[in-house]
Amino acid sequence: MTQQISIKFADWIDESNINYKRLSGLPHAVDYLLQNPDKIHWEEFAKNPNPKVLDVLQRHPSKINGEWLSKMDDDKAMDLLERHPENIVWKVLSKNPNPKAIKLLKKNLSKIDWHEFSLNPNSEAIEFLEQKHFDKIYWNYLSGNTHPKAIELLKKHPENIVWSSLARNSSAEAIDLLKNNPEKIYWYFFSMNTHPNALELFEQFPEKVSWYWFSSNNDPSFPNQKALELLEKHPNNINWEQLSGNPNAWELLKKFPEKIKLPMLSYNSHPEALELLEKHPDQMSYYGLSKNTNPMAVKLLKQLLDSDSNSNIDWFFVSGSPHIFEVDCRMIFKRAHQEEEEEEEEEEVEVLEEEDEDADE
Repeated sequence: MTQQISIKFADWIDESNINYKRLSGLPHAVDYLLQNPDKIHWEEFAKNPNPKVLDVLQRHPSKINGEWLSKMDDDKAMDLLERHPENIVWKVLSKNPNPKAIKLLKKNLSKIDWHEFSLNPNSEAIEFLEQKHFDKIYWNYLSGNTHPKAIELLKKHPENIVWSSLARNSSAEAIDLLKNNPEKIYWYFFSMNTHPNALELFEQFPEKVSWYWFSSNNDPSFPNQKALELLEKHPNNINWEQLSGNPNAWELLKKFPEKIKLPMLSYNSHPEALELLEKHPDQMSYYGLSKNTNPMAVKLLKQLLDSDSNSNIDWFFVSGSPHIFEVDCRMIFKRAHQEEEEEEEEEEVEVLEEEDEDADE
């Protein structure tokens, strides 16, 4: 049985303003929604990535969102689809690397989308293509496949490589292949490549890099120290708006304070970024602060709510904030008290049963 955590809306939230459609798709809201099933918007709830949702969908299969479930790399999701195959979206499933998805696809060859299957980063899928269905390979898609075996297959058939797709491939093996063929790199696409090893080529050919797109990279690990050093050498070509919302770039932003785009600091979870934003309340963004994972964002969000009239607040965005909930200590205490009473009653029943047994003897 799915264990629920007792949560409630924080005291500063007016529940009547909450957008429950948006709330239903958010992982952090699932416990509240399970406690209040009348608030669930099923179309969005069925797409919620929280694992607890799959348990709910098993009891309510009519609520399944087939497209969402078909792309989940999750055994439980695949089991659910196998029991309800009418919900499978085969084009989406064809790219799913889950072993159970591959098994389903092999049983239904006529339903495979071979474009998407060529992009599937599962070793069994690539072997299946090479050994059984070589004529079905879409090389444009395979060139973007991040699995090492896909790159091995491309090396065997270099005449089929689509270099513009390979330039966007973020696997180490793809970067090595590009290093060995620098004249074939599509730099516009390669400048957006998220793999750290790509930086070596950026250093080697700085005049070919699109620094605007490089600085626009939204990978969670970007930029690392090496990337920051590279960006610092090209300040006039940086996408400062995108970079201003990136907590990993704060040390670089401090060196160019005149380049900081203040509204984007609402997205930046670095403490110093939010401290700077606090000095400029007119630049705060509800949407950015609602997505911000730093608890300090709650403080700023409260300030906005206190200073704004309800007519100016976009509750769609506020409803998406993980900070609108707090643990319901009162309910937890109440449940604990009820459990203690139930245990005491069970003990009393056991004592009475033992006394009855002794009397019978």
